[in-house]
Amino acid sequence: MINRFLTAVLISAFALSVGSNVIAHHGWAEFDRSRKVEVTGVIVESKYENPHTFARVRTDQGEWAVELSAVPRMKRHAITAEMIKPGTRVTLVGHPHKKKAREMKAIQMVRGGKTYDLTS
Repeated sequence: MINRFLTAVLISAFALSVGSNVIAHHGWAEFDRSRKVEVTGVIVESKYENPHTFARVRTDQGEWAVELSAVPRMKRHAITAEMIKPGTRVTLVGHPHKKKAREMKAIQMVRGGKTYDLTS
């Protein structure tokens, strides 16, 4: 009886922890992967932290909020926090948010003439 109870508690705890992680990490669900946008501008704010790095980019069309890749992926492509600091000029290609104007999830970054893939 105790073994069944303990097993049920452990399964429930695992299911709850997995479920909360799925809800907290939205992945691609909020972005329209059937469309691509490209913006060029200057980074005015950035965060180099998990779960995703982030940049706010001032363009001729206004400011864009841009979700970049997770820190391990950025490091794998030799993209450092210094490379996305405010004042840096970049071109970003990505998928726009389904509901929020001027928000995107970047799949590619061009900085200093070099192109970085943010998806692999």
